Amino acid sequence: MKTKLVKEETKIDESEELNIKKIMIKNKNNMKKESWEWRCFHKEEKLSNSALKLVDLNLPKPKHINYTDQYVIIPKLTHNIKLRETKDQNRKELHIKTITKAQNNIFKFSRKSILSFPIMKKDLLILKRLNILNENNETKSLDYIKNIFETENNNSLLCFVKKNITRYNIKKDMSKLKKDLRLEFANIYINNSPFKTISLKCTSKTVIIEMLRKLDMLDLERTNYVNYIKSLEKK
Repeated sequence: MKTKLVKEETKIDESEELNIKKIMIKNKNNMKKESWEWRCFHKEEKLSNSALKLVDLNLPKPKHINYTDQYVIIPKLTHNIKLRETKDQNRKELHIKTITKAQNNIFKFSRKSILSFPIMKKDLLILKRLNILNENNETKSLDYIKNIFETENNNSLLCFVKKNITRYNIKKDMSKLKKDLRLEFANIYINNSPFKTISLKCTSKTVIIEMLRKLDMLDLERTNYVNYIKSLEKK
């Protein structure tokens, strides 16, 4: 996929800047800290089972979560952008995270922005600030996910991902590590093709590496959702 992405100087006046700040304050998810994430995709059930056996602690009762997401893949951006279905069938949300740091394919993500969909003018300012929309774009609202990118400038891709997640929220007093962390196992379908993924999430990259040692998983290939979907498109 060849594409050209023209980066233009951001020109947001003070009133627009204030509107953005108000939006961010209202967004409860932005109160969370930035987090590091390690992720591996695989197809063998025994990998997940082996990892659970190697966890030398009494795991808390897991949460079982199902999501249906539509990822927006823009070749020149690393943003994690997905349209997520909610329990309210008449409402969807656009979730956006950006990569702020990366080390050995362990990624630090920004706090998540969650925008109600369709997207109205005040929230379009956030999309412009993140270079998802061109600064000169005069769109008043986004009613369809395909309109989130300008097809003449981006050979972008829409990808459906269904997720069946088993999530363990592990407190530091339980793991004897310095931070709380989240361990997830998931059965997923990417455009109807089955995959499995394991992930660790924590505010500390060091704690993630310590847990990977416990799980004997340091040598597994690491990536993230967006990079993995891009790699599938190249095959």
